[in-house]
Amino acid sequence: MEALTEQLNAATMKGKESDLGCKNGLVRMSVNSVDITKDQEITGRERKQLQSGQLPHHTVDSKEVLPCMSPGASSAEDREDNLGFDVQNPESARGRCSEMLAGDSVESTMSHSTSYLSEIMFYERNFISAIMFGIWDNIIGPKILSAWVNEASNFCVSEADLKYVAGRVLSGELGRNTAELQIENKFCVLAERRMIVDAYVFSGLRDETGIHAVTLVMPFRERRSFLGVHDLINCWLQRIVGKLRILLEVECMDDVVKDFSLYIPDFMEMLSSIRLLGLQPKISVKETLLAADQNIEVQFMRRVIASHLQTFGCTVVVGQTPQTVNAMISTLGLFLTQEERQCSRYALNDSSWPYYPNLFVQGLLVERQGEANISTREILCSKYPTTIVDLITSEVRQTQAYHEHILRRNDTLAQEMHCIWAGKLEDEMYPTMGVFQTADLSDTLVHTFLYELFQLDSSAGTRESYIEHFMRLLCRKALALIKYVESHTNFGRDPLKISLRKLKHDLDLSQEGDFRTVIAQAEKLKPGFYCFLLGNNRLFAEPVYDI
Repeated sequence: MEALTEQLNAATMKGKESDLGCKNGLVRMSVNSVDITKDQEITGRERKQLQSGQLPHHTVDSKEVLPCMSPGASSAEDREDNLGFDVQNPESARGRCSEMLAGDSVESTMSHSTSYLSEIMFYERNFISAIMFGIWDNIIGPKILSAWVNEASNFCVSEADLKYVAGRVLSGELGRNTAELQIENKFCVLAERRMIVDAYVFSGLRDETGIHAVTLVMPFRERRSFLGVHDLINCWLQRIVGKLRILLEVECMDDVVKDFSLYIPDFMEMLSSIRLLGLQPKISVKETLLAADQNIEVQFMRRVIASHLQTFGCTVVVGQTPQTVNAMISTLGLFLTQEERQCSRYALNDSSWPYYPNLFVQGLLVERQGEANISTREILCSKYPTTIVDLITSEVRQTQAYHEHILRRNDTLAQEMHCIWAGKLEDEMYPTMGVFQTADLSDTLVHTFLYELFQLDSSAGTRESYIEHFMRLLCRKALALIKYVESHTNFGRDPLKISLRKLKHDLDLSQEGDFRTVIAQAEKLKPGFYCFLLGNNRLFAEPVYDI
């Protein structure tokens, strides 16, 4: 009798690990079987079902409903789409079930965690469905401290999904050295949940704070949109997580969550703005100021395009009407790659969007006070230098050169962290004077380009092709500059022994504007090249990683 009971218990536990699926509103069936002991009586029919591995009907209990399934699953192909494996292939089914059971074990670990604060967001045309802040607890495992769910997203994220994601993100950090002061970015594709996850795992300044993670949850269908702006998201979250690490040292956890929630609206609004008014992948010259019927001042356009290229394509256009601002934005968008156009946006009438750092091209409208909403601190914290184009006064200004901008950016980020540590207002310690300088460097590349461009007919895509040819010319000149420096520095192992004057003369870059334009393209092709040639490359590391 004892052997029979052990056999029945084993069959019951096997039934617990079974998952049954059906289409639309796929009901995940989990077995809550009653443990069979010596004192319990079962019928002969139930004994046969258990011995054969079948499930008694009274032991099945519906637990959760998984979305994103369509009705009418009857064929083998439909069942393969739902379950994630071929129903006619037992080996694939066995591997798929093991993955599902691994996920269930993570969820069961999370089921004992305490309740967490969940807030509702509403950002239209935003591919982020949820943001989660979690920690690894040595007793209960992955623990969610707070979650922000975007109700405007058409992809529903349930509590079970958040627990599953928390387990997948934090369970692999058991052997992490908490003394490593760095932020690790993890990108996961969870095909079984039809979602993608971008997580930032980090530790506090002290070992006692443990392992934390800030996680973005997005639907799988938005993977192309996310990958196009991944560098932009990474710049924003690296800075936010740097602030969060300071808050973990100076505040209690409830206050940390409240302060962290203050950084989320700007981040979400930035993503919504580039999704709502982003530049098209292909821009026609007819929609820009370089069309044949446009009456523009050539010298002003030359200074705008030259400064735009010298500052890595990061430009803010300020004007009174969206029409004039957006026309200039489309013009500058012709000199960007398709990936950079995804990180740019037009101006919108009656919008309150401020200047967002790390965007390439963005438009701002002058407010009633006659000024645009531009923060000097945010400009200094941007990854690249910035050009300001004022269409009202026809003034073109830019920040300092890239190797000098890096130093000021490091100082600004360090002051920002110090303000959080000391509990001071962030705007009190940032300079507002001497940030911009007039952009009027002498150049021949852009001047010759515009002269030849206006000689061409604007029909049949002739001018678009010539602009693409000009950008390829800049890339070839940048590649020649890189190879020239590598040949004279033993591929960067030795300092440059020749003078910059000789370098400019050999590469036909005698004009300062031409040299700044080409070296900016070289920095994009080989990051760190700019600071190696003109600055101290040891200062290139961002202080956010060192805190």
